[in-house]
Amino acid sequence: PYGNGRPAYGNLALSVLDDGAAASAGWTSPEQFLKTLEDGADQCPDERTYGADQAGGGSVTSACTLAPHQSKTVTFLVSWYFPNLYNRERGCPGLVGHIYNNWYGSSADAAGWVAENFDRLYEQTELFRYTYHDTTLPYWLANRITMPVSTLACDNVKIWENGRMYAYEGVSFCLGTCGHVHNFAAAAARLFPELERSVRLQQDLALAFDPASGRVNFRGANGADPEHDWAYASDAQSGYVLKLYREHLLSPDNSFIDEVWPKVKRIIGYMIFHDGATRGVEPNGVLEDLQTFWDPMWYGPNPYNNTLYLAALRAAEEMARLK
Repeated sequence: PYGNGRPAYGNLALSVLDDGAAASAGWTSPEQFLKTLEDGADQCPDERTYGADQAGGGSVTSACTLAPHQSKTVTFLVSWYFPNLYNRERGCPGLVGHIYNNWYGSSADAAGWVAENFDRLYEQTELFRYTYHDTTLPYWLANRITMPVSTLACDNVKIWENGRMYAYEGVSFCLGTCGHVHNFAAAAARLFPELERSVRLQQDLALAFDPASGRVNFRGANGADPEHDWAYASDAQSGYVLKLYREHLLSPDNSFIDEVWPKVKRIIGYMIFHDGATRGVEPNGVLEDLQTFWDPMWYGPNPYNNTLYLAALRAAEEMARLK
């Protein structure tokens, strides 16, 4: 671990894309900084050591002269590097780190990479924005549809150092990239399909999977324990088949389905078991035993669970045709 594994170990950088910029780390107060600017005096020392009881101050400045009606864009960057991410939820190993640990050694490294690639990153961001809104849909509707994508940049989604995406339902609330909640998540698979594949391969078909029955724990751990609080959710179980089929459709070849197909058969088999055997009858395509409605558990046929179940059967059929 970095910095002896301390969670708060890390650094933050403020930078500006300007070869003529000036930076200082020696200000003792905002007033000193503003007075220096006003007087046009020299910058403070580039480096300074502060005591634990002192508040440090720094600045990054970019100077320019503008004619009347002239404008100039000055680009500042805020970058950070806190490598020691911990997750001690059930089934998680503790120190998991951030994906960016594989790419950068400091916040300054991150800023340097952005600076070197800024034009490409900016152009691709603008291209995505303009391409997405090149639609006959009303602007407000298109904008509303894409709003959930911002969740990927929020603190309830983490990408571990090993590449696994792990998400809460809120910030540190309701753990485990919850199966039936993430049935509704569609954007990540289409924008970053490798992230969703990481959830399937490193969670759903790994820690959460019971090889004996095909049941998948819907909060990502303790798969082999049938008595666990989160052992089975009917809507999540159907959703795993649908998501695995989606991940195949968004893959460049059949290598993903070749890897997961044996477990797909077990997962859909567990649903067929609930279709009939739990009630002592032959399967008929209609779930009637205990089912999940997000949080409540009910009995009897209903369109919510059975639509998901029939879709899962159909997806399993299509995957079987490939095998």
